[in-house]
Amino acid sequence: FALVGPNGAGKTSTLRMLATLAEPTGGRVVIEGVDARALPEAARRRVGYLPDHFALYDDLTPLEFLEFFGRCHDVPARERPVRARQLLDELDLGEKAKSPIKSLSRGMRQRLGLAKTLMHQPSVLLLDEPASALDPISTAKVEELIEELGREYCIAIVTHNMQQAARASAFTAFMYLGEMVEFDRTDNIFTAPKVKRTHDYVTGRFG
Repeated sequence: FALVGPNGAGKTSTLRMLATLAEPTGGRVVIEGVDARALPEAARRRVGYLPDHFALYDDLTPLEFLEFFGRCHDVPARERPVRARQLLDELDLGEKAKSPIKSLSRGMRQRLGLAKTLMHQPSVLLLDEPASALDPISTAKVEELIEELGREYCIAIVTHNMQQAARASAFTAFMYLGEMVEFDRTDNIFTAPKVKRTHDYVTGRFG
């Protein structure tokens, strides 16, 4: 599920409300039947959130970094190294498991951020511009990962890249000034939008 729209439309704010990091002024947030406003801790256990800008501890190795986040999420001690190794292998970072994070390329750092987001085995992934500032090859790798993850997880992705939204999501919502203007299957949004503002945005005529 992709959220698209111009800057200031409310895409990141929506993701932050779903992640219980921002308080909604109205409405409800329900994650797998859990009221996120009433039970934020329970909701967070079900959510993996990757913000647009996230911090990595450069002096740690990827293995140490993931085990640290495993402790933060109460992953059992025996499972942490196994889960961390599995994720690093799945995200093509196994050879860098014991290298300092500061030695990783931008694309590798982005994939490590995804690994951290998956460490506690959430069921819902909230990804804010997961391929921003990456070169085309790294972007393609991240998109492939998102497609693979989509077979196992419910994913909401914020992106300004229309082609990425078309490739990576089954459904798309166009947001403008804090409102969801149109929601439909992605192919319908891009080929036959029902709202003129959506049409103008996806065809590059928005202004």
